[in-house]
This record gives sequence, structure tokens and C-alpha cells, in this order.
Amino acid sequence: MRDALAVILVLGGLIFFHELGHFILARVFGVGVRVFSLGFGPRLFGLRAGKTEYRLSLVPLGGYVSMVGEHPEEHPEGPADGSDDDTEGFEPHQFFNRKPAWQRMCIVAAGPCFNFLLAFLVYWALIATGNNEALNILVTTVHPDTPAAEAGLHPEDLITAVNNKPLWFGDELTERIKEKPDAPIHLTVERDGKTFAVDLTPRVMTRTLPSGSTVTRPMIGVSYGFRPVHREAGFAEAPVLAWRKFTALTGKILHGLWEIVTGAVSTKEIGGPIFIAQVVAESAKQGLATVLQMAAFLSVNLGLINLLPIPVLDGGHILFFGLEAASGKPVSTRVQGVTTRIGLFLLFMLMALAIYNDIVRSFFGPA
Repeated sequence: MRDALAVILVLGGLIFFHELGHFILARVFGVGVRVFSLGFGPRLFGLRAGKTEYRLSLVPLGGYVSMVGEHPEEHPEGPADGSDDDTEGFEPHQFFNRKPAWQRMCIVAAGPCFNFLLAFLVYWALIATGNNEALNILVTTVHPDTPAAEAGLHPEDLITAVNNKPLWFGDELTERIKEKPDAPIHLTVERDGKTFAVDLTPRVMTRTLPSGSTVTRPMIGVSYGFRPVHREAGFAEAPVLAWRKFTALTGKILHGLWEIVTGAVSTKEIGGPIFIAQVVAESAKQGLATVLQMAAFLSVNLGLINLLPIPVLDGGHILFFGLEAASGKPVSTRVQGVTTRIGLFLLFMLMALAIYNDIVRSFFGPA
């Protein structure tokens, strides 16, 4: 029961926040909203406030905000009279398709942006309340004839700070070397319960990666993993760390999407609603902080996927409105119709693949 409740609250919360972004920006720009729905399909129940109906629908795989004049093929110039059920009670200036292209872009982009905002706020709250683990660097190998070897670093040494700044995400050492490749680095190291300092200067070296490719760049000459540690953040430091965590996660997800597109990672790694529900349910067993971490991760995923330039997704609409803003005229309804059907087909195939992978994982282990 607890696991099911966690799944409902997390997924419902992400969808609600996404649609809330569309809704708020629509109201900001004076667009009439007929329906705010959590879920698709038949209406289960709802209530009306003003001209908007707020409803819960049967299929909990999404949600929508139905705006007046949202579909230009229906009323490109608004209805001839006020008798149309879809537009009754709304003025022509409240029509979505009568707003400037940049306002329509903002309304559509607000959904993914609210998902990003939610993830950032969750990370901020977790870090500020001490519910986020920091990552120290655990040295696994010290390569010979390197700055690290010459400075006396050993395997199993734990690097806890770089230039007197405590580590949070484990990437501070790499980032510091990238910023100032020729500058000396001051490391705080723990070994056998004792803490000491190590000073060394990176050197340009060539390293062979596990994939077999080589990379040449400034390095100190260690291979390492990470060790989680509980660390408190100050009030002013928490939002900065939350932003770093959000941007780092966004970069990793984008990199993962690119690897799937290029074939570097198998499509068997794609997960669908069953997999997501299982992951959320598993996180619920580990406590509220873990559930919130997973919610933030899924929120960033939802935002990024919705920004893909595929018709039917928010990114596809943003693309159309961007072309309209650049050319001064809207993309033809024929082009929009054809590309939308293609987008729906691609989305259906992607969902079918994801659900297939979910079923294979559930019954036969990893796909």
C-alpha cells in the first residue's frame, strides 16, 4: 500500500507540476483555460471554478491543460459566434492561437521549465536539511611516474577537499584541473584515520580508457571511485549546490539520450511506466529523502523528454512557434498535421518498446 501510494504521489505530483506551468503562463498571458486535467480519457470527477473545470481523469499516464483556441485548424480566426461549446463564455482576445508566437512558446515551454524548477527546489530542500549525501574521492590506483605518485598518494586514500573546499559531487577535482590546468592543487587527504595535506601540479598525460580509446589532457595520475558521506551545507551554500546538482544531472541525462540515439547504448536500457513505478516503489522502502531524490531525477527526465523537437511533445510545438516567429507566418496546418501523425507514431513505438522492455525485465531479468 505504501509503495502504491508513493508511485501515485510522485508521478501525479510530477504531472501536476508540469501542467501547472502551462496553466500559470496561460493565465499570465490572458489565455482562457477550459480544462485542467490530471490523467487522460473519461472524467472521473471534477469541480468548476470560474470558466475552468479542474478534473481527474481515468488514465493516469499524463495530464493536459485545454486552452481556448489551442487548435488553429478548428478556429483560425476564432468562432463566428459565441455558440460553440468549446469557446462559449470566452472573448476572442483569450484565444491561444491569437496570441503572439513568443507568448505561445512561453506557455508551452513553461511545463518542462516547471519540472526543472521542481527538481531544483527538491535538491535545495534536501541539501539544506542535510538529507543529501556528498561524494568524497576514493583513490583506487596511483599510476607510476605521475604527480600523484611523486606526491605520495596511495590506493585507498580518501580525498575530502580540493583547495580547502569540501567535496560535494566528486567532480570538483576534475573541474579544478580543467579551469586551471597548470596551477598547483591542494588536496585534503584521509588515510588510516589521519588527515593531511598533499600539494601537486597536474601534468599533461595520455591515458587509455576502458573503451580502448585514448585521451590526452592534464591529469594528476589516479583512478578513483566515490565514497558517500553525510555533510551539512550552509543556508547560502545550499542553493548553489542544488543548482550544481541539477545541471550535472541534466548533462548526464542528455548524454545518455545521445548515446541511445547514436547506438552507443542499447535501446534495451529504455524503461517505461512499469519500470518507473518499480523504481519509485523501491525508493519508498528507503525513506522520504530517497523518494524525493528519485522524484527530482524523474522530473528532470520528464522536462527534457518533453522538450525533444517531436510534434505532439512540447518541444515540437516550440519548434513550430519558433519557425512562425522567425518567418512571420505560421507553419501550415497540413505540415503540422502530417508531422504530428509521424510524431504520434514515433511516440507510440517508443512507448511500446519501453513497455516491452519493462515486461522482459519483470519476468526474465534485464532485457
